[in-house]
Amino acid sequence: MNIFNMKPYPLLKSCLLALGIFGSAAASLHAQPASLLENPGYLHLDEVLENNQQYLKTEVYLKQYILRMVARVAAAEEPEFAQMLNSIQLIRVMTFEYDQSGADNAEDSANKLLSHMNTGMWDTLVRSRDEGNTVNISMQSNQEDIINALAVVTWNEESMTVVNLVGEIDLDMLARLGEQFDIGPLQEYPAGEQNPTTEG
Repeated sequence: MNIFNMKPYPLLKSCLLALGIFGSAAASLHAQPASLLENPGYLHLDEVLENNQQYLKTEVYLKQYILRMVARVAAAEEPEFAQMLNSIQLIRVMTFEYDQSGADNAEDSANKLLSHMNTGMWDTLVRSRDEGNTVNISMQSNQEDIINALAVVTWNEESMTVVNLVGEIDLDMLARLGEQFDIGPLQEYPAGEQNPTTEG
């Protein structure tokens, strides 16, 4: 799986289309309740967008009420996964693709975002560099085996992807979550391993 070629979760997409809420989701893309904006796990990405607006390729912004609708549909076949979806307040994915003139933007923007996160409550789960691709997965947690927020920042010379999940996420289901959303680094994260940081 390739984090730089992320595809929508099929069940999620079909449910949204069936429920007729694709349009309403897009119309209220950035309107968020104050409680979410004040959540320490919510990434404020205004500066990232400002500096990379012309390179924005894809933005997915799924709020809690949408995720709860999807969870109701998924509950019969995947009750545990549906339960986790019910506890997630936000899933946000942004993918930027760069031409030669913007080649330095990915690394600069990613490093600024990670530097800002380092001043907060984020702990690194995975950090890897391999063949020009850099992946950083960070989390916030206030109890054992439960993640309260997750952030994935990954980039190379041609693209950058930022993923932000706010809500309770079971460590044992990280791989399942990665599989459903085609987020490669999550699929490879072994449950229970505290800090699988690698540099290549």
